Amino acid sequence: MKNIYLYGVLALTITLISWNSSYYPDFVFEKGDQKIELELENKINYLTWNKPARIKLKLQNINQKKLTFSGTGISMLTKESNSSELFIKVTPTKEIFKIDTLNLRVTGRDSKDSIWHHKFVILIKE
Repeated sequence: MKNIYLYGVLALTITLISWNSSYYPDFVFEKGDQKIELELENKINYLTWNKPARIKLKLQNINQKKLTFSGTGISMLTKESNSSELFIKVTPTKEIFKIDTLNLRVTGRDSKDSIWHHKFVILIKE
C-alpha cells in the first residue's frame, strides 16, 4: 500500500512539472555570459491570430552586429533608445503560418567567435 501511495505522488508530481513547463514557455536563452530574454508586448506567453504583436529581445553581452534572426512573417523594427534591446514585429495569419507556433531562430557568436543557435517557440492562439 505504501508503494502505491509513493507511485501516485510521483506520477502526480511529474504531471504537474510537465504541465507547468508547457504552460510557461522558456523565453530565456543563456550561453556563458551572453543572455537573450524574449518578452511579448501583450505580457502574456502567446501570440494571437491576426493581431500584430511586438516582441522585445533584451540582450546582455551580445554584439548585435554578429546576431541574426529568422522566422515566418517577422520584420525587424528600428532600434529604440536602448542598444541592448531589439524589437521584432509579427502578425500571425493562418495563410502564412502552417502550424500554431512561431519558431524564432537566433544565431550569434560568443566571445571566442564560435557560432551558437537557439530557437524560441511561441504559441499562437485564437
